[in-house]
Amino acid sequence: PILTEFTDESVIRVTGEDAVAFLQGQLSTDIEKLAPEKWQFSSWSNAKGRVTTLLRVFQQNDAIYLAVPKGMLQLVMKRLGMYVLRSKVQLQDFSTVMCPLGFVADEAPTLLEKTGILAPQTAGSAASTDDILTLRLQGDVPRYIMYGEGDVISGLKHKLIHHHVSSTSEESWSLSKILAGEPTVFPET
Repeated sequence: PILTEFTDESVIRVTGEDAVAFLQGQLSTDIEKLAPEKWQFSSWSNAKGRVTTLLRVFQQNDAIYLAVPKGMLQLVMKRLGMYVLRSKVQLQDFSTVMCPLGFVADEAPTLLEKTGILAPQTAGSAASTDDILTLRLQGDVPRYIMYGEGDVISGLKHKLIHHHVSSTSEESWSLSKILAGEPTVFPET
């Protein structure tokens, strides 16, 4: 099993009455099909059509969230901000509020449910339990990422450790992404 809080991801919160229309014109996926129970793996490209970054797009309450590699946060915030113009959209770095916890294990769905967390059964699906949003990622082995406030995520991590799951390194999480075929674009690439 892989269980890790990681620091290499940032989250951008997008709000406002034009948020869906704004992102529809910026990202590669159909944002109008985004729903609280479905998330999307998307890309954002520059004006020449070259991919700038890959990101997870998910919705909770009246906000849309964009999870990007930490090294891409400032670039994405700055460049997306240039396109807001007169749209009624607000972009906010939400990285200190939406902290990620990654969990990969054959028994992950069962263990998550033992801790009181709804475990989505199919890749691309999402579920909310209290203050935690859980996304099911692609892969042969069940892969999940949970988002919530830092203390809530730490509490969930301790509950999973109580069920005999050991905490692992961020490198283990990165390897699970590679094995699942999930690419990442960093500033260097």
